[in-house]
Amino acid sequence: MSDDWKPGDEALCVKVGAWSMEEGGISMRGPEAGKVYTVVSVEYAAPFDEPCDEAYLVLAEFLGEAWWSARFIKAKPHTPDREDAEVIALLNGAGVKEASDA
Repeated sequence: MSDDWKPGDEALCVKVGAWSMEEGGISMRGPEAGKVYTVVSVEYAAPFDEPCDEAYLVLAEFLGEAWWSARFIKAKPHTPDREDAEVIALLNGAGVKEASDA
């Protein structure tokens, strides 16, 4: 189903392996698994003239092409919090200040 996609959404590609065209099985360049892409528009196409209610995503990085939405999940925005700051500090070799129990 469409997963309620809209322009501006961030789409995480979960497709593993090469993209190919349905007609002839030709491999083509496409979104890479693990990368996040920006949705420019959502189309409801009917491949091969068959009725279809599936969403196809047009991505900013691949204008002029639409990609089956089932190969993506929405990337949820994340607001950094205290835990993020602690992890970054540890990764940078800094200590983490303990919260006081006052």
